[in-house]
Amino acid sequence: MNGNVEDRSQLLGRLALGLGVAALLGGVAQVALWLFGWIAAPNYIPTVLISTLVMCAIATATYWLTRQKRFKLATNLFLYGTVLYVTLLVYSIGGVGGPIFVTYLIPIMAAGLFGKIGDGVRLFVISLGCYILLTLLQGLNVIAPIVPLNNVGRSVVAVLAFATAGGLLAYIAMIWSSSNAHFVSQAGEQSEALFHSNQKLLEKNIQQIELGSELSTAAAQLLAASHQQASGATEQASAVSEVSTTIEELGSTARQIAIAA
Repeated sequence: MNGNVEDRSQLLGRLALGLGVAALLGGVAQVALWLFGWIAAPNYIPTVLISTLVMCAIATATYWLTRQKRFKLATNLFLYGTVLYVTLLVYSIGGVGGPIFVTYLIPIMAAGLFGKIGDGVRLFVISLGCYILLTLLQGLNVIAPIVPLNNVGRSVVAVLAFATAGGLLAYIAMIWSSSNAHFVSQAGEQSEALFHSNQKLLEKNIQQIELGSELSTAAAQLLAASHQQASGATEQASAVSEVSTTIEELGSTARQIAIAA
C-alpha cells in the first residue's frame, strides 16, 4: 500500500477495531449457540470468553500503538498475534477438523495490505506450519479439542467462521479501495501543487532572464558612452597638441623676427 506512515497507521487502527468488534459479535453469537443448546460442551463458555478477550486485547494494543505512531510494532503485533489467536481458536473449538481454520486468511490478507514485501507469503507459511503442527499433534492424540463439535455445532460454527472471515475480508477490500482512492487524490493534489510551484519558478526565471537582458543592454550602452567619452578625450588631446604646436611655431617666428631686427 502506498501512502505515508501516518495514513497506514490510521488504516491499521481501523482494521484492528473492526477485528475486535467482529470478535465481540462472534463471542455473543457463540454464547447464543450455547444458550439455545446447539453446543453443550462444559468448557465452551470459558473458551469463548477467553478467546474473545485475547482478540480484543490484540486489537486494543494494536490501536494504541498506532496512536503512538509505532506502526512497525503495531503491524507485527496485529499480524503475528492474529495468527497465534487463530491457532489457539482452532485448537480450542473443533480442532483441525473444524471450520475455524478459514480465519487464517485474515492476517494473510492484512499482511499484503500493511506489511512489507513478502510478509503475506511469510504469514501463509507460518499459518500453514501451525495448522500442520496441530494436525500432527491431534492425529497422535497428544492434544484434543477443548470443545468438540457435533454435526450441528460444526455447521453453525462454520457459518460463523465464514461470516467473520468473509466480513473482515470485505472490510479489508473496502479499506484497500478507499485508501487507493485517497492516495490517488492525495497524489493528484501534490502533483498540482508541484506544477504550480514549478510554474512560479519558471516565471521567476523568465523575470530574471528579462532583468539580465535589461542589465546587459544597459551595460552595452554604458560601454558605448565610455567609448564616446574616450573618443572625445582623444580629440581634445589632439586639439591641445595642435594648439601647443601652433604656439611653439609662433614663438619660433617671433624669435626669428627679433633676431632679424
